[in-house]
Amino acid sequence: MNFLSETISIKESISPDLALRNSAENFFKKINQLASDRIIIDFTSVTSITRSFADEYLNQKKKTKKTIIDANVPEIIVKMFKVVEKKPEKYVVPQSNQQKPLLLKISV
Repeated sequence: MNFLSETISIKESISPDLALRNSAENFFKKINQLASDRIIIDFTSVTSITRSFADEYLNQKKKTKKTIIDANVPEIIVKMFKVVEKKPEKYVVPQSNQQKPLLLKISV
């Protein structure tokens, strides 16, 4: 086990605009190949993030055996992570028990 930390700039590794789900997946593939067990992800100068990137990033972060520490995370990124972490309400479409369409008479 390697107790050294390694810092990675996500802006330099991907882009200042974090957009694609597969970018997050590929980013974690590279992280998982590193010798260090503790990885610091530096979000300095990241300007935007999509919901799909944030979702995949958080999913990959949960799956990895590495200790991931997010550093210098801009407020806009923090807010998107919070949105993604909230459990969405599940909406159930009510089923109609009525078999035949209802005909309405309109008088003119």
